[in-house]
Amino acid sequence: MKTPLVFALAGLALGLGSCSKDLTCAADETNVDGTCYALQSDSSNCGTRGHACSADRGCSRGTCVDCTSAGTACLPAVVATCYNLNQVRPLGENLAPAAAPIATDSGPIKFASLNGKLYAANSTASSISAITLTPPSATTGSGAIAVPSGSAGFGDLEYLSAHGGLLWASNAAAGTLVAIDPAKGVIEEIALPLPAHGSTNPQGIDFVGTTGYLALQGLNALAVLDLSTVPGGKVTQLIDLTSLSSNGANAAPTRVLAVGSRVYVTLNNLFDAKYAPVAGAYGRLAVVDATSNTLKGGALDLGSSCLDAGGLALSGTTLWVACGYFNWLGGANAVTGAAFVPVDLASGAPVVGNAITLSNAATNIVFCKGRGYAGASNSGTVLAFDPASRAVTSMLACPPAAGKASYVPDVTCAP
Repeated sequence: MKTPLVFALAGLALGLGSCSKDLTCAADETNVDGTCYALQSDSSNCGTRGHACSADRGCSRGTCVDCTSAGTACLPAVVATCYNLNQVRPLGENLAPAAAPIATDSGPIKFASLNGKLYAANSTASSISAITLTPPSATTGSGAIAVPSGSAGFGDLEYLSAHGGLLWASNAAAGTLVAIDPAKGVIEEIALPLPAHGSTNPQGIDFVGTTGYLALQGLNALAVLDLSTVPGGKVTQLIDLTSLSSNGANAAPTRVLAVGSRVYVTLNNLFDAKYAPVAGAYGRLAVVDATSNTLKGGALDLGSSCLDAGGLALSGTTLWVACGYFNWLGGANAVTGAAFVPVDLASGAPVVGNAITLSNAATNIVFCKGRGYAGASNSGTVLAFDPASRAVTSMLACPPAAGKASYVPDVTCAP
């Protein structure tokens, strides 16, 4: 998560109202004899429980439809994580449900694709679920890949990526980077340097060849890892990002994206050491030269439209940054600094463009067939936008269950 302490507290508070012996379903699901059914989108229970559509038909708004003439109702374009609902949801290009919700272990937070297969990291369950879209299913419980949480006694997976035939999970609970072979499970836990106080809090990771670049929020640093031999991966260098913050905020590196020989790192640059928001501290972007593992100048300020800078994605020669601070105790002003910020890389030196302001706090961002998608940390909303026209559409993709809010930490392209 972009601001782990805030979201951890928020997640706890949001979950308290849902502790009940009675089953509570999401707002778009129906409780039928103690089981939740997505009667509007489930082709096995379309309209009513047990009403299955034929193999060449999908379920749209509770009716079986012809997939040949209504393909967008049958084929998912993207998949979203519904953190508080313990589900992932396939969505069409118009962001409407394209299939029934898929149950996962608790707290699905991040997707990764490996060898044509989709995986989801379940943060609080400390597990990895393999996701199948046709038919919709996921490995859960003992069938999921278990990630040890160490002595913490609780799960806190923060990120998942794929590289070199392996999955890589940032395990904030144990302070490790975990290498996972889907066929064998965890094959290595790489210990990360510890700060004097608090946790290492590993976040996003990306790769240049056999070198990994891992954001360490607890150290305000970017870890450089030698992954040429696994098992045998190790941290070889820490690139200190402390000086790139402003106004007394922590740099708090969050997401990492390698583009050629450059490694881009978003800096939250929002909270001080006591997690209090710092006035006038805006999202920033650090640039590392992967040939020398040194910083390329100072951080790029993303402007007042961008607070809590997070997700990164490339469209052509433009790097897009997802921004938005969600203060869950903020009332009517809970969301501030929400935007998609373009950074032009065409000239070599990054240039910040005009932000697309948003009403939802955007999380991780992805481009699928030229269209951008992001989740919202303040709601179950998924955002879609055209980078050329800058037009933004949105849809409540993860409706809350009774007494329990929802939030979308990740959206990915359907395999």
